[in-house]
Amino acid sequence: MELWFLSILQKIGLNLIVPLIGPISLMIAGWLVEKHYTSRIAVFTNSMALVEVYKNLNNVPELVALFVNIAPIFGIIFAWSYYTKKKFSDGTYKSARVYSTLVTALVILYGLIYLA
Repeated sequence: MELWFLSILQKIGLNLIVPLIGPISLMIAGWLVEKHYTSRIAVFTNSMALVEVYKNLNNVPELVALFVNIAPIFGIIFAWSYYTKKKFSDGTYKSARVYSTLVTALVILYGLIYLA
């Protein structure tokens, strides 16, 4: 069965959007859901999404590579804290916004557009 939504996008000349549907959806979801805080599980899933996208990309700039390499550390710590119900300081949760869905989607979008 053909995916008609993707076919329509291609027929109206929006071929560039087809591979970016995932990151664009992630940005919209992040903007809608994470207006006030970033959940611990979101930090985990976002960090793993970064690794998943960037594992196959070449010539990743050092700063982006550092951001992606640190992501799983944050993600695992936040998933562990959720599982054990351990609370962190407010500052720790504020620093986790670096791995919010919107930021993660922008970094993924950058990789898919400029490095793929």
